[in-house]
Amino acid sequence: MASLRRAAFDIGSGATKLVIADVIEGSIQELFAKEVPVPFAVDWKQSSDGSLSSAIQEQGVSVLRSLLQECEDRSVAVHERVAVATEVFRKASNGKAYLERVFAELALPVRVLSQDEEAELGFRTAAALARSGDSTICWDSGGASFQITTRARAGALETYLGCLGTGVVTSMLVEIQGHSFAETPSPNPVRAEHAEQLLLDLKRMLPATPSWLRHGNVAAIGGPNSMFCVACEALGMGLSERSKEVSAQDESSSCQFTMTAPAIRDVMLGVIGKSDDELLQYPFCQGELREPPAFILPKLLLLLAVMEHCEMEKVFFYKTIGSCPGMLISDEMIFARTCARKGAKVVMLNRSSHRADEAFQGLRDLAKESKAPEPLNVPCDLMSFKSVRSAAEKLQAELGQSGLDVLCNNAGIMGFGDKATEDGCDVQMQTNHLSHFLLTCLCMPLLEKAASLRGEARVVNHSSAARAMDGIENKLQEKYLGKNGGNLGGDSDTMFKGANFERYQQSKLANVVFTYALHDRLQKAGSKVKSLVAHPGVAATELAQGTVQAGGANDFGSTPKWIGSRMISFMGQSEEDATVGILRNACDPEAKSGEFYGPLGKGGATGTHDTSEYNGPVGLLKKEPLADEVAQSMLWAASEATTGIKFDGLFGIPSYWKLVFTGHSLGAALAILAATMAEAESWPRLPDAVIAFAAPRVGDKGLSTLGIESSELFTLCAKQVLSKAVS
Repeated sequence: MASLRRAAFDIGSGATKLVIADVIEGSIQELFAKEVPVPFAVDWKQSSDGSLSSAIQEQGVSVLRSLLQECEDRSVAVHERVAVATEVFRKASNGKAYLERVFAELALPVRVLSQDEEAELGFRTAAALARSGDSTICWDSGGASFQITTRARAGALETYLGCLGTGVVTSMLVEIQGHSFAETPSPNPVRAEHAEQLLLDLKRMLPATPSWLRHGNVAAIGGPNSMFCVACEALGMGLSERSKEVSAQDESSSCQFTMTAPAIRDVMLGVIGKSDDELLQYPFCQGELREPPAFILPKLLLLLAVMEHCEMEKVFFYKTIGSCPGMLISDEMIFARTCARKGAKVVMLNRSSHRADEAFQGLRDLAKESKAPEPLNVPCDLMSFKSVRSAAEKLQAELGQSGLDVLCNNAGIMGFGDKATEDGCDVQMQTNHLSHFLLTCLCMPLLEKAASLRGEARVVNHSSAARAMDGIENKLQEKYLGKNGGNLGGDSDTMFKGANFERYQQSKLANVVFTYALHDRLQKAGSKVKSLVAHPGVAATELAQGTVQAGGANDFGSTPKWIGSRMISFMGQSEEDATVGILRNACDPEAKSGEFYGPLGKGGATGTHDTSEYNGPVGLLKKEPLADEVAQSMLWAASEATTGIKFDGLFGIPSYWKLVFTGHSLGAALAILAATMAEAESWPRLPDAVIAFAAPRVGDKGLSTLGIESSELFTLCAKQVLSKAVS
């Protein structure tokens, strides 16, 4: 079974962690794990100007360099290394500058997580370790904050957040003793009344306890330096008379200890009054843990304060290296999973592959947990018109009664060579636009069905900031839409330059032009189907990695290929943020047909390359000037000619179905008149035949001059029979 070797770095407020693992069908086979204490939060708290010291920065870079060597030794590809940083780097005045240094010196892009993102990552890790799915209550505590999370029935994450960590709590304890943390880094020995005072202060600082957390059983995750591990080491020493009730679990369980508040209070009392030298003799300050004695009591006090304040019954501790397991199995199908969590029936159209099977199984599991309808998997290769037609037939068979509410044309490739598909088209243009055009036309009956049942339906296209690029002719050109694959400028190997990216730019501009042209036709037909488009900016997805692997970005300026791949991730935004545009297209009740959403940039769509569109808040963009009426008309005619389908927006039926106007008596006269009007007014779909039963004489000589050139006319009375079949 195929596996993917990945490495996850978690640069926390108190320690830096690395896990290297083979990921197989969403499960993790750990190969290497290490946690190295680097007390960023304590250093920041002790500074006079809210910055990280030069010394702690040097220590952090040195630790990362040694951990990156572990990746090299275990053959982890550069593009399979992911790194995040947490709380202290959001707060330190030079936190961002430090991470930029890490990228410049080590070529390791690091994304700073929001506290909500930390919560999501911790939840995934706990759910995987506890094997309890979305019913898990997860507690993840770092050096500067903690998050307790669970999944609500609607799929959203319920979060209990606290801006309290080891550094802050230690500082508070020292100040209660009447000292300055900058001058007195250790509070030991601590008097009992000072410990109790800190416990009360911490409880007053904590938010009100939500109902889902009160009296709950909680899965806590942490490494060897976490407050949970300190508590477990103390319990294992017998510092609590209740240690038997909270003893280690059997070997078959990944849970190391079960803790209760009374047991943790016993441990706290056993540590109070001890000096640093005395605590250094304890196991939690030796061996793997090597926890500085100054932090032992603050960690126990924070643990106890939260447990008592939230009235937790039990805390089950799962030892792990930060949230790295959650990073290794993080979502790559944000849009589909979000819709499933909201209760939608999701249909996946993918080329058959092991990766597609894994993604679909994950979606099925999520749908079951969210009580959403069973998802549907339909094989579809966008490089084959035959495959697209087959997929459309399957969709018609499965969704014919219910209709299709949203068709999201999201698939795409970037920077591929000058090659033709089996249909003779450019691989990028067929994948990114022509097959989407064909699929949309074939799915119009399903979209119209949904609109008639529920008031509206939507077609969502996905463009790119690269729809306009520097140094090339950005205007949409007909040659790229025809069957000219392999004869469109040859190959190039420079990221965002050369023939490969000229063809990509044309395909992504085509997405916007198609959206506007479809909107115009649907509006004229009085359809309730909306046509919308979004672009994600630059996102840290596998799209760019595919470009590098396909040879379309061998020369990223003068930068080696592997660093170029990581630079794309560094300057972009997360998959989640990049998905907001199409989510608004698909789900925002205020979104209107013909609208374009994406990172606003400075100009909000100007027809020129704008790097400010690469990331940032999503909003409604101006109308794209490159997608004018001339471009729309040309694209429509060329796309119909290349795909061999004629759009039937007026009637919402596929062109390969026969369209017959028929009626009896006066209805027959109306059928003849309707066919004549269709011919005279150039309706988007003309009838293949008119069958008139007992029709009266219709019109005068003026009407006869119009003729019915495209249809076969049959007039019948009661005694007549049809003399020839409608072909």
